[in-house]
Amino acid sequence: ATHRQAVEKMAEQQQNKYLGLYTILPSELSLHLAEVGLALVTVQDQIQTKERETQQIKTLNQEFGQKIQGIANELNTILSKLKKKTNDIAQAKLEQKILGEELDSCNIKLLELDASVQDFAEQNIPLAKQLANRIGKLTALHQQTI
Repeated sequence: ATHRQAVEKMAEQQQNKYLGLYTILPSELSLHLAEVGLALVTVQDQIQTKERETQQIKTLNQEFGQKIQGIANELNTILSKLKKKTNDIAQAKLEQKILGEELDSCNIKLLELDASVQDFAEQNIPLAKQLANRIGKLTALHQQTI
């Protein structure tokens, strides 16, 4: 907006200058000033669009990061539970069944997250590669837990 205002001020100053000389601003100069003003508006719109896109990508990245961290926490909890020993076989079987269901749930979340990242990859390849690497590590942790 500041650049556009500067161009408008310059156009006004030029008109006043020519009025002071009892003549009108040459149409060619007036046309160039108008084109510059329009170009600045277009550039400003493009900048705002990129800023919105960048904010959306940042928000998505944060959401993905939170999901990744949540799944990692779940997997680490399951892994630590699996390492616990018990002498009660019935209790161990029950816990194993529950942990198996929790692992299945984590697997579903991982698959959904991976699909979301694949969709996102079409919009932002470099960031999607980073997210895919993080999901790969989660998948490895999941496999280790199985």
